[in-house]
Amino acid sequence: MVSSLLRKFPSSICYAAFDQGRASERLAIHPDYKNREKRPMEDNFEKQLKAFRTILSSLNVKVVHKKGCEADDFLYALAKEHRHTHKTLISADKDFIPMLDPYTKIFNPSKNVILSTINCKKEYGFTPEEFTDYLCLKGDKSDHIPGVNGLGDVRIRALLDEFGSIDNFFEQGGSKAWDRYWDAIDEVYDRNFELISLRYFHNKYRRKDPIPIQPSTWDLDKVQEIAKYYSIKAFREDSFIKSFKQLEPCTR
Repeated sequence: MVSSLLRKFPSSICYAAFDQGRASERLAIHPDYKNREKRPMEDNFEKQLKAFRTILSSLNVKVVHKKGCEADDFLYALAKEHRHTHKTLISADKDFIPMLDPYTKIFNPSKNVILSTINCKKEYGFTPEEFTDYLCLKGDKSDHIPGVNGLGDVRIRALLDEFGSIDNFFEQGGSKAWDRYWDAIDEVYDRNFELISLRYFHNKYRRKDPIPIQPSTWDLDKVQEIAKYYSIKAFREDSFIKSFKQLEPCTR
């Protein structure tokens, strides 16, 4: 997948960010955040994941991970660091949509769609500027973040059409049509904003932290060693290796 993406989006720099646990700051806000049962074979998966990271760093991909930290926050920090560089984020996660700007696009591989500031509203019904408010009201079942009961996409769209933002909704005191939702929105919005807004989380908790990039180097012997162990012939073919040769090594 990474090899094919590098062919689709040629670049001299490629980052791969990994989750390594849940952020303690988010757990303090909402203890049930991303509280998922351990899946069968998860220990074996972690072993394979470590091998995968080694393969990537041996092919000049800049691997980013740190215990107790989440990939989303690192990708936000990297995008901020390269704010004036044209870049493409590869993710199906809606949390990244507020990051869209003239320099940043998102490729959703599950939909085979490249999102930009131009087509975001057409694809999802909300602009990048509206998306954090949308997610805060909608919630995220996969991350165990509850939203506001009774507010689906259509009603959230109507609320934002009327007020422009949730901040405006509160400042203007809402309206009669939204009275029944006031308490529910007031209850979840601030908490969800702290959990969901990558910008907020970065500014409050991660702004001064260095981005932990694993040093990378061109080491085909290491790649072949892992490929042989897992009996993956594709990793030993020139067509696979070729797409990584455009990448610069990481020494920091």
